[in-house]
Amino acid sequence: MRFDRRISRRSFLAAAGATSAVLALTACGGSSSSVAASSASGTASSAAGTAQGGTLNIMLETEVQSLDPQVATDGTSFEVIADYTDGLMQMDADGAAVPAIAETYDISEDGKTYTFHLRDAKWSNGEAVTAADFVFGWQRAVDPATASEYSYMLSDIGQVVNAAEIIAGEKPVTDLGITAVDDKTLKVELNVPVSYFLSLMYFPTFYPMNQKFFESCGDTYGTSADTVLSNGAFVLTSYEPAATAFELVKNADYYDADRIALDGLNYQVIKDSQQALMSLSLIHI
Repeated sequence: MRFDRRISRRSFLAAAGATSAVLALTACGGSSSSVAASSASGTASSAAGTAQGGTLNIMLETEVQSLDPQVATDGTSFEVIADYTDGLMQMDADGAAVPAIAETYDISEDGKTYTFHLRDAKWSNGEAVTAADFVFGWQRAVDPATASEYSYMLSDIGQVVNAAEIIAGEKPVTDLGITAVDDKTLKVELNVPVSYFLSLMYFPTFYPMNQKFFESCGDTYGTSADTVLSNGAFVLTSYEPAATAFELVKNADYYDADRIALDGLNYQVIKDSQQALMSLSLIHI
């Protein structure tokens, strides 16, 4: 099957904006969602506003298609995945790439080698987030068996060494230009300098994946709250495939938890515009 190799602007903005928006406590996801934040006192904020405490109620136009970061292709899925997952970098309020799981990083003089130094961060099962999680996630993304539609983000766009050859089935995934030097040090090698490489790191295809947990889930990965892990600001507490309503709560073990003022996120899929308006009215009552 052929697919358009141009990055969907909506998908990229949803993926990039979701993490920064969560940290800023504002609505995210572009045109795919409408938002009303309700606190314990019953106050509400506009989509452009902020909320201190309470729960953010988010209305989506479409269901989540996949909670697998290496498989997801739509803006709604990216938005939700980014609510509970951090990559190496995230976008700040000014649109710049700033550290997330990568506390610091170094770039070689020729611009072709990135070394990321990871902060102390945990998955929601208590295990540490390690460099090996990024290696496994990226290898999955280029593995022909995964059939990731966004695998070209690592090859054509990211120019990661051997990504194109692996996608073509010419080399094994272990030849990908990403190495776990140790648990806290990740080295990435590129074919050529890529000026925007750090900005790619908040696209979900580049997110980490805990290999042991993923393999223990088998084909059920991403089908329930119990079959995904969080290392981000929120933890998924309820979900099923094609769900029209699901919830996330604040991750108390998040490395930056003090900056997250919201207690949780409530999603509801409402495809009918009239019904959406009625729901907004009820939230404000």
